[in-house]
Amino acid sequence: MRADKGEPNAAGELLQLAGLAYYRASDLVERVLATAREQLDMDVAFVSEVTEGQIAFRSLEGDAGSFHFKEGVATPLATVFCRKVIEGRIPYVVPNVGEDEEVRELEMTRVSNIGSYVGVPLQFSDGRLFGTVCCMSHAPSLELRERDAGFMGVITRLIAEQIEREELEAKNRELKIKATGIGALLAALEARDGYTGEHSQAVVELSAAVARRLGVPEEEVDEIEQAALLHDVGKIGVPDSVLNKPGPLEKGEWELMRQHPIIGERIVAAIEGLAHLAPIKI
Repeated sequence: MRADKGEPNAAGELLQLAGLAYYRASDLVERVLATAREQLDMDVAFVSEVTEGQIAFRSLEGDAGSFHFKEGVATPLATVFCRKVIEGRIPYVVPNVGEDEEVRELEMTRVSNIGSYVGVPLQFSDGRLFGTVCCMSHAPSLELRERDAGFMGVITRLIAEQIEREELEAKNRELKIKATGIGALLAALEARDGYTGEHSQAVVELSAAVARRLGVPEEEVDEIEQAALLHDVGKIGVPDSVLNKPGPLEKGEWELMRQHPIIGERIVAAIEGLAHLAPIKI
């Protein structure tokens, strides 16, 4: 068990936090959790993610097995400490769980044999709640102080910034894939049917206007615009003799032309980053 924390340990915390800046992004969350666990002399540290009444461990560091914690496994939020932390019903620091009425009877306390706890909510810069960052031990840790919650707050900000960076990078990759895929498909279609480009842009504008008038969220409006831009892409699979015929189409030719939405759905469904647009009907 650690000694009571004075200024020398506080300086050590600062040095450890400064050192984390040298780790690669892929290692950062793991090392931040390890630093928190070591500095607070706890058995396990973790990041939890809260979604729709469930909570799951996103990252674990330390002796997770003795707590029966597994990464990615979801648990009802009502049975765990994190809910009470998020709701402000318990302090961020609980040195002796057995003396706290709010948590000593929780299923998690019994199943995981929790004796002490430090945890803070994990929020993003835009105010969104992601989950919590916590440290736990089987035994009570009477040396824990309120100032340890401040240390965990710094740890949590580092982790929040990293997760936000990962989200932004993933979104940018997705946008790049979409832009590349849509551009390639439209270029191929334009080479076969010069009429489609101007027509598709008109469909985009009309579709977006209708969606906004109906109160569709802006994120979904973006996807509607992308689907509208691609709504005629199946014409790539229509024979030139039908697609560019100067006169009226015969019955069989109309049947071929009417296949282009089905062809378009298959094309879009086969492209990474665009597949989710395939079922949209414009």
